[in-house]
Amino acid sequence: MNQFNRSGEKYGLLFLAIALVLGNCAPPPKENQNTELGFLAALIVSESTKQCETTINNSSTFDLTNPIELCRPQAGAGRHFRFESLGASANNGYLNLLIGYGARTDSSNFPTVTGFGGSVSPTTNAGDGRWRVFFGKSQSCDKALVSAQFSGTNTGVTKYEEFLTTAALSTTIGGGSGAGCLAQSSGIWGPTTVCLDISKGSAGVSPRLTVWATGKNGADCNQLSTLTAASAIFEKKDWVSLVPTREDKNYVYRNLDGITATKVIVRSETAVRD
Repeated sequence: MNQFNRSGEKYGLLFLAIALVLGNCAPPPKENQNTELGFLAALIVSESTKQCETTINNSSTFDLTNPIELCRPQAGAGRHFRFESLGASANNGYLNLLIGYGARTDSSNFPTVTGFGGSVSPTTNAGDGRWRVFFGKSQSCDKALVSAQFSGTNTGVTKYEEFLTTAALSTTIGGGSGAGCLAQSSGIWGPTTVCLDISKGSAGVSPRLTVWATGKNGADCNQLSTLTAASAIFEKKDWVSLVPTREDKNYVYRNLDGITATKVIVRSETAVRD
């Protein structure tokens, strides 16, 4: 009898707990439900205006003469860029990101300079607020690298890093010994999704460039919360030119067919908030 009573009490408590859970799971009143759905829809629309993507056809010609103009998010100028499936199978092959340039046919707003061997490259002029950031494979170092120029700093700043996969990065050249080169390791690091912030800056305040590679230092370019100063492979925010980033057209182009990518995601907000 006592055992029966204890069992009855146990099941009674179980039924009470189930009723409470079901009560808590009951749908909200219709007005609240509509409000929540409206807020969610607004949030989705707001997020969609911050981001756009440009597909890259690697079978096409997108050299300096025919660069690909990147999309611009509805919410404003691009501040964060993600390059998916980046690969470099050719020595000295680089994918170039140009920020703040005008129409390709306008030499005053798309300045170029003739360099070593008669090659023509986009230039950034002192105080113009333009960027040229490129990444690929250095033949002299046999390493992946990222190099940046901003507003007249045409000597640039270069960081050698293993962020290209063995399949993407040919290793036919031995490890280099040039200034800044890393010692050759047994394998090339991957995978090959690279992303970066380019902040606006302002008059008297240097903009910031921060670069990440998925899998390096805990960074995942598809998860903005993992993109911090600590997880970056490169960061610089002490540029000589203290001018804001120019808001004009943004482009990508490659100097050799051996550099490839599938798409570029552009966001109107930086991953790191200054």
